[in-house]
Amino acid sequence: MNSKCKIIFMGTPDFAAGVLKTLIDISKPVLVITQPDKPAGRGKKIKVSEAKSLALQNNIEVFSPDNINSDESLEYISKKEFDLILVAAYGKILSQRFLDMKKDSVFNIHASLLPRYRGPAPINWAIINGDELTGITFQKVVYRLDAGDIVLRREIPILKEDNAESLHDRLVELACSMLPEFIEGFTQGTLKYEKQDESLATYAPLLKKEDGRLDFSKPAKELFNLVRGLNPWPSTFTYYKGALIKVLAADYYQEHNPSVPGTVIESSERGIFVSTKEGVFIIKRLQKEGKNPLNVKEFLTGNPVLPGERLG
Repeated sequence: MNSKCKIIFMGTPDFAAGVLKTLIDISKPVLVITQPDKPAGRGKKIKVSEAKSLALQNNIEVFSPDNINSDESLEYISKKEFDLILVAAYGKILSQRFLDMKKDSVFNIHASLLPRYRGPAPINWAIINGDELTGITFQKVVYRLDAGDIVLRREIPILKEDNAESLHDRLVELACSMLPEFIEGFTQGTLKYEKQDESLATYAPLLKKEDGRLDFSKPAKELFNLVRGLNPWPSTFTYYKGALIKVLAADYYQEHNPSVPGTVIESSERGIFVSTKEGVFIIKRLQKEGKNPLNVKEFLTGNPVLPGERLG
């Protein structure tokens, strides 16, 4: 497909860059709008967003204002000749004045089956909550968070082996596969609008590092989903003899163990088996603070963890 639709694309992180890469082949945007460059990492070096980097590589004009809703920003964008504004993980709420620049022409690509998981972390929370399905929703942008009419939606299963990173990549692929149908529907005026059921709406808030602490008084399955949903960031953790240990991969089984939650019941190359409120949690890959990630066999070679000891 080679569309003549003139598109302004708005997006910032990996998810946006993945969509933009395919969009360039379908209808190269006239402008890419991203969040401003920001310091990142321990060295606080200035980081260029993935979407901006890809746009520059493809000789696409980039606009990165501090305030997308300012008079200056609106004036700058309104002077561009465009048919459609397509948003994917841009990261800021768009004002009503922004949306009124070109009515009924601003759409968002959201990584959930709306109205579930409105907000900034839908991929993570779908895994954390143990959902079996997720998907991509194209929706009209309104001045309420992810609440606009749905125009296109597709679902995929969440696999047991998925973590937030692998599911992210699969959802990018799904979004890209939907782009031609959406753009054709927009240009032909054949999109069908479906209102969201507000009674089914849920929110997916930003994750914080403290969300990753493993609470062994919860069921093992919940902890397993938390590890998957917070991998690669912010990751889950526990404490052993006062030292912080990141848990990077895990498994579980449902059979109950009567030991106090947090008690190590087996420690071998098969894993560190920990009792929980319901079932047994199995640590497969972990990382001591300031050290490299290790599988459990490598970790136990230099850091013995004995049955009967406690994590938490």
